Amino acid sequence: MGVMLQGTTNGRHYKSEVQLKEMANQIGRERILIIYGTDDKTIPVSQGRKLIKYIEPAMGIILEGMGHGLIGERSAWVTGLLEERFKVG
Repeated sequence: MGVMLQGTTNGRHYKSEVQLKEMANQIGRERILIIYGTDDKTIPVSQGRKLIKYIEPAMGIILEGMGHGLIGERSAWVTGLLEERFKVG
């Protein structure tokens, strides 16, 4: 059920390549981090690769063998990455 609901939500939030690039320009690519897992059953990794290609974030990571629940599966790693990446000061 959850996968179906997320798929429905993703369909409603579709953005074109141009829209994604415009959004990234407004936000600032240096502020964008994209993490994607190759075993994501909810949203295919091909979509993550397209997102990284179109947005050209400061950091784009594709994790082999990781699913959609990255934060739950590798919480310590994600926390460390976020703390290091987004240090204030």
